[in-house]
Amino acid sequence: MKLKLLIIFLIIMLITSFASFVGAEGLNLEGQIESRLEISIKNHEIPRLSNNLKLDLEYYSSHSGLAKAIVQISDKNGNKISLKEVYTELYLSKTDLKIGKQIINWGKADGVNPTNNFNPEDLTRSFRDDNKIAVSALRAKHYNQNWIFDLVWAPNFTAPNFGEADDRWSFLLPNKVVMPENSIENSEFGIKASKWGTKMDFSFSYFRGYSKEPYISNIGEFKFYRVNSIGGDFARDFGSFVMRGEGAYFKPIEEIKYKEPYYKFILGVDKNFTDKIYVNTQYYRQKEGDINTAQKIILSTEYNITNFKKLGLKAVYNLEDEDYIINPTYVMDIRDNVSLTLGGYIFAGKKGTEYGSLDNKDYCYVELQNSF
Repeated sequence: MKLKLLIIFLIIMLITSFASFVGAEGLNLEGQIESRLEISIKNHEIPRLSNNLKLDLEYYSSHSGLAKAIVQISDKNGNKISLKEVYTELYLSKTDLKIGKQIINWGKADGVNPTNNFNPEDLTRSFRDDNKIAVSALRAKHYNQNWIFDLVWAPNFTAPNFGEADDRWSFLLPNKVVMPENSIENSEFGIKASKWGTKMDFSFSYFRGYSKEPYISNIGEFKFYRVNSIGGDFARDFGSFVMRGEGAYFKPIEEIKYKEPYYKFILGVDKNFTDKIYVNTQYYRQKEGDINTAQKIILSTEYNITNFKKLGLKAVYNLEDEDYIINPTYVMDIRDNVSLTLGGYIFAGKKGTEYGSLDNKDYCYVELQNSF
């Protein structure tokens, strides 16, 4: 343990020294220290107590482009050091080339994006906004007037992180995971064409790869299956209102018993009613064959009490099973770059429903962030 801590300290010192040495040459170092405590509401246990350090390094040169690495150090799993993202980006006259481990954000909806199919989720960070896992990919974005053409190729499949057996969400662990072989034939590919306008933005996309939501057999076996998907999104400005929509149709390439083609779409409206009040309401639906597998109302709102304090509320209500999740938050800026967050997650519904089965997982949390 002492050796790991010493190595971490030396890495931080070397990075900081290097940043100071070549800062004038275009190296930028930013970071964040996050301490988070979660307490179970039902039995007062502490399912999570973690301290994380994130270092964001960027080096830009007009000759060589952008090189970026995001390093995370966490004490949650034995002082684990991981590369969240690391890539190089080259800027040509009308095309940007990016290669490396990266997050690929497609879609204009808030939080739920049916066209965003490259990055799987870290299920140990369920219900959090930053739970996407970066994938190794080659990406090219070409700009032509008010059009952008985005081409992505991911040679290897990246699976979700299901966590460990002693994790709070361990009931989600499969008995067995069937992983696709790493080969050119099993690589993932996508292309997206977007148009930007003064009032409306829209895009069309195609994805050929693996579903990040695996098929679950009757023996608890998780299998990732190949799909073809076509989708699109839009955002339209109506004065003080903004309407957003996004949807995609998925067809399994291989024949899977009991698995039919399906679609997902989400439609929402958001508005700043005043300088202090923001509201975003969305309707989400997923249908497979003749069966609605999901139909939800999603609400997100913020109230700025002052410039340094705000209340937030996120809620999801399942229209099919009448279960729901509520996430209230209170955020206070203690001083420049230091914030304190108090929040909680409440699950409710009938037994066996998506959120009702989590009714004993309610928890509150305290999070302190220091950015530098």
